[in-house]
Amino acid sequence: MFENILNQPEVVERLTQDIEGDTLPPSLLFAGPLYAGKLSVALELARVLSCEQGSAAWNCPCKSCESHRLLLATNTVILGGRYFTAEVAACCDTLARTTNLSGRYLFARSVRKLTRRFDALLWEGEEPKLSRIAPYLSRLDELAFDLGPNGSELPPPRELHKQLEEAVTLVRKVEDSISVVSAPVGMVRRVAAWAHLKGTEPTKIIILENADRLLDAARNALLKLLEEPPSSVYLILTTTRKNAIIPTILSRVRTYTFQPRVGSSALEVLERIFKVNSPEYPDLESFFLLFQGVKPSTLRGYVVQFLQSAWAEGRALPLEFVTDLSQDREKFRLFLQELVTVLQDLHRKKFLPDVAYIPSLSQLEEWIVLIRKTIESLEVLNVHPLLLGERLFLRMRRQYA
Repeated sequence: MFENILNQPEVVERLTQDIEGDTLPPSLLFAGPLYAGKLSVALELARVLSCEQGSAAWNCPCKSCESHRLLLATNTVILGGRYFTAEVAACCDTLARTTNLSGRYLFARSVRKLTRRFDALLWEGEEPKLSRIAPYLSRLDELAFDLGPNGSELPPPRELHKQLEEAVTLVRKVEDSISVVSAPVGMVRRVAAWAHLKGTEPTKIIILENADRLLDAARNALLKLLEEPPSSVYLILTTTRKNAIIPTILSRVRTYTFQPRVGSSALEVLERIFKVNSPEYPDLESFFLLFQGVKPSTLRGYVVQFLQSAWAEGRALPLEFVTDLSQDREKFRLFLQELVTVLQDLHRKKFLPDVAYIPSLSQLEEWIVLIRKTIESLEVLNVHPLLLGERLFLRMRRQYA
């Protein structure tokens, strides 16, 4: 079990011991940075817990394991916010280059990580909200099957590239059309009701990504489920910000801490999963930046322009910010992360070209708090990036003055 999980030995060992010792809790929290493999481990744990033969080897031939490998298992629901376009684009690129079975699995799973969040169970009673994206989801399901491991022979290269480009476009349209950043309270309540229903599945698994992004009503609904978990139901939460999880939830879960995959660990993931053998990526985030259309140097350039304008009287928000970053939620999030890094570098007197100002410690602390609140408004409240960027720009100018 967990043969497909790379470079998280402590988490894998602890989960294996808990499963073999029959001490696995019904509620778990996977906490760690982006690209640490939290969702991959959650999906693999769901497969292990559902295996009909008990061995839970990755290549187990049982029907349950096959459905889990394809992310089609009906005893598992996936909800919660995340960004999808960059991962799907990276997996499309891998399939286009390799055209092998592992590439087909990788592509199908990346697409279904999105489409499974629109299962009928999750949106019962709110189907009209999906009317606009229903054709996109239907076509994505077709592509995931046709180009996935159970589809027929892959089309010729030109047609394959065309279909993969279509998949990326459709994923972007879904993300642009409906919020997939956080799970609303109604969705959490429907999942809780499903958990208490007696059905044919001996085990049910609920995977809730980025649980820190839930609003208060959804948190309370989740808390009720954690307080009275039905037997044979496992709830797996993930987060990149453990300190943003409220104490009443933390006290009811067992935390498994994931380590960042950087350096040689990142290179191994890139080589074995994405079939990329290049030392130019120091971490996985820099690799996925490629599929966001943003180079690290360009991202830093945006930050420098933003600061120069904020710290100069009479200058407006940079045009590049308005036309590029404010139109893409994930790019804007990456911009905010880079802004924190640049401010910290400035405070440590790591000078940047054309940025002469050095913030004091108190200013640095105030600005980082402001940026983190901006990230929270983006991910939890689903505020438009342009509005958040303008507000951040004006507040940083005011505090600088």
